[in-house]
Amino acid sequence: MTYRDTTENFGCVTKWLHRFISLFVILQLIGGACFGFVPDQYKPVIYNLHKSMGVTIFFLLVIFLIWRLCNPKPSWPLEMKSWEKLLARTVHTALYVGFISMALAGWILATAAGKPPIYFWLFSFPLPGIPLNMALAKTAATLHVGLAWAMSFVLILHLSGALKHHFIDKNDILKRMM
Repeated sequence: MTYRDTTENFGCVTKWLHRFISLFVILQLIGGACFGFVPDQYKPVIYNLHKSMGVTIFFLLVIFLIWRLCNPKPSWPLEMKSWEKLLARTVHTALYVGFISMALAGWILATAAGKPPIYFWLFSFPLPGIPLNMALAKTAATLHVGLAWAMSFVLILHLSGALKHHFIDKNDILKRMM
């Protein structure tokens, strides 16, 4: 297996970044939806873990985007319709922009509220340039939660498209990423 992507297939770096980011994002979305069920004595630990994972996802996404820009993109299957290609590009763009924005909104929220992530209990990691500002924190919280719902929908679209290509169209799009 090659490290770099080719016009035929994704390399192992892209595949592993995709797997880690996917796993972390799904855990974050599920965890965020379950915050209301966490007993109060455990909330500081759970919130800090959530913040640390969010910062990790942000940096992994930045690395992933840089890696994707420095590598060729595998070609679409010949039988893929133009509207499917447009929808795929739109969903991929929404995934990148949405998850980076969601991570930034959460990071702004935590920093503006005076509760920045203590990155995996090692060091405080406030977002530079963000002042202590509860109005900003509230706005960022609204954006963060709204993006979480929107991105859950976009993620379902992404997964549905991959499964459609695999089981209905029987092309190699899903296999190339696995």
